Amino acid sequence: LLEDFSRTDSLDDWTVVGDAFDVLPVGEVVLIGRPRIIDAPCAHSAVRGRGLVGSILSRNFTIEHRFLHLRVQGESARVRVCIEGYWIDQHNALLFENFRQDVNSPEQWRHLQMDLTRYQGKNAHVEIHDEGRGWVAVDRVWLSAEGAQQGAGVDWALLDDEATDSATLLADPLRAEALMAAGLVDPARYGDAWNAAVVNTAQELRRLDESLPQPVRIISAAEAPFGFDVPLSVRGDPNQPGDLVERRALENLGGADTPQRFGNGSGRRELARWITAADNPLFWRTQANRLWARVMGRGVAATSDDLGAMGVPPENRALLDHLAVRLRDNPSRRALLRDIVLSRSYQMASTHPDPRALEVDATNARWHRAYQKRLTGESIRDSILSVSGRLDRKVGGASVPVHLTDFLTGRGRPGGSGPVDGHGRRSIYIKVCRNFLPAFLTAFDFPAPATTVGDRLVTNVPAQALALMNDPFVHEQAQLWGDRVMKTVDEGGLVAAIETMWQQAFGRLPSGEEVAMAREFVDEKGLEGWTDLAHALIQAKEFRFIR
Repeated sequence: LLEDFSRTDSLDDWTVVGDAFDVLPVGEVVLIGRPRIIDAPCAHSAVRGRGLVGSILSRNFTIEHRFLHLRVQGESARVRVCIEGYWIDQHNALLFENFRQDVNSPEQWRHLQMDLTRYQGKNAHVEIHDEGRGWVAVDRVWLSAEGAQQGAGVDWALLDDEATDSATLLADPLRAEALMAAGLVDPARYGDAWNAAVVNTAQELRRLDESLPQPVRIISAAEAPFGFDVPLSVRGDPNQPGDLVERRALENLGGADTPQRFGNGSGRRELARWITAADNPLFWRTQANRLWARVMGRGVAATSDDLGAMGVPPENRALLDHLAVRLRDNPSRRALLRDIVLSRSYQMASTHPDPRALEVDATNARWHRAYQKRLTGESIRDSILSVSGRLDRKVGGASVPVHLTDFLTGRGRPGGSGPVDGHGRRSIYIKVCRNFLPAFLTAFDFPAPATTVGDRLVTNVPAQALALMNDPFVHEQAQLWGDRVMKTVDEGGLVAAIETMWQQAFGRLPSGEEVAMAREFVDEKGLEGWTDLAHALIQAKEFRFIR
């Protein structure tokens, strides 16, 4: 027997999500379209009306019986069994057939049965969900070796101990209406008092319940109150469980010196606190190194994703420790980034005027010069939108659907395609679909969203030059930029227009030779020359590299 709510008045052994669920004894009344009397002790999701949503999750248990049973009642709700934490049964019936069952039995109790034969010895838990305007009640959950039949219901005539001819009945309008619906009370005996005390109250409660707003769902993480240790799979085979591995600090991160066991819930909160502790130098060094690498083009330790035994040790340990201590004392990453970009190191050029510098510091371990840095794909795209005048600097708002080309095909393809320019929104607002990434950003090493990436790849491949030459987005923005600059020629002159383009693209004025070349190019091309010049500037290395 996993749960019998006739023996408990709480959900202490369940993980409760939302405000809908509570345990109700026999004789309580809930408003479910019409008031109803609870005829069996149960966990019920309509305790406070149908408008609230929620879920309850059982403790983990080891499957040692063939069948799982639940006695449920409700509508527009569902029950789900999760094996080893997997819940993709709606996608793969071959693996988890009947492990997700809908509950649509508002008038009588229903017996649900699930066959667990294939998963003997596995860990599982039961989930009961009310995610809309429905409701669900469950009074018993149990396991058995054989199938079982639904038990008999409760005689409604035994549910109420109060005399139905007493005037005190009207003091509880929901109970009164429920008894009337069950045929146990004749409202004519009470006259107008029935409408005043029962009908009006029930209608007001229904109105309040229906006025509750629809829930807003977000992706979040919450700590479950119950945790469990898992066995180490022998040679990675889940069917060969080895010794149990306790929830504790990771040995490769120094946890071998920390005998403390994480016993509360999953242990993730304790693990996070241990990792981010002020006396854990690895965490602060890793964070500081990644921030430095993001701004400077290379970390103090070259392997930003690995400061351990397999990584490259920092060539300037004192610098890394200095950054780590500053970040630990003031955990604001924004403050540390501000300090770095205001430093002399960040403002240096990528070439040093003294040739002897290469002899003294050939690997640039002492940072005598800056590294050449290529902009990320997102920054390149945003820069193109900026020079064309199309960039929308608005903060926030909904994601823009990715533009789908004829080559982006396959399972899960989004139903609609977004505009080529993404409505001018910054790249951070382009919707990321794991299997349908923006082609332009992918050419410039957009990271795969299947996992986290601390240190991005920076490649220099022909696909990048081809994207800048042929991508419809680049052509469209070059046209806008050229047209916008051409309109200023009559007012400021040809040279002023060329200088404006150089300042917008490279942040500097053109040299005399560059002005002469641009004038000759535009004169030769005519009106189309401005678009072609804009396209040429976008393809220049200086547009996407910081020297």
